[in-house]
Amino acid sequence: MPAGIHSGQTVKVSGKGEAGLRGDTCGDLVVSVEIKPSERFERQGDDLYCTVKVDSLQAILGTSVTIDGVMADEKVKVDVPAGCQFGQQVVVERRGMPRMGMIARGNLVAVVQVETPTDLTKKQLLAIGAIEAERGLGDAADAAETAGEELHDKAEKLKDELEEEVSEHFSRDKWRAPKNPFKGKKK
Repeated sequence: MPAGIHSGQTVKVSGKGEAGLRGDTCGDLVVSVEIKPSERFERQGDDLYCTVKVDSLQAILGTSVTIDGVMADEKVKVDVPAGCQFGQQVVVERRGMPRMGMIARGNLVAVVQVETPTDLTKKQLLAIGAIEAERGLGDAADAAETAGEELHDKAEKLKDELEEEVSEHFSRDKWRAPKNPFKGKKK
């Protein structure tokens, strides 16, 4: 099968068809091709479409994602630009399907799927809240302030508990020297 063949096209294999009459040469075998769909790519002509997942912070700052290409052992670098939006298409030229009978190739079109990270720490969430507050995004400023106050209150409570525990632990009554059991005994 030639690289880049489309569904519905035919391939002719000379001399592999039906046997000829009375010792004549064999005819040609004509094979009609149907392309099985790919799990990773959707083909539109010679262009290939795929999805690339990035988290929202990577979409804000921009990133590069390396994916497996359509050719054997091929790696394709997809440069996701800063400020990328969900569904935005990033085109990587000449990394799609080979064009049948040619050296040229179609394009690879990566459709960006932006996902929200769910594993952020409290410190990271506060930093994002501070950015939202600075930008004046309505309720986000109040949420960041409330989260900051809650964190401050928790820290104060933990500090008070720790001071109380330390003062109890080192109080004079608990740390008196034990009586000498040998004091006053004769040898």
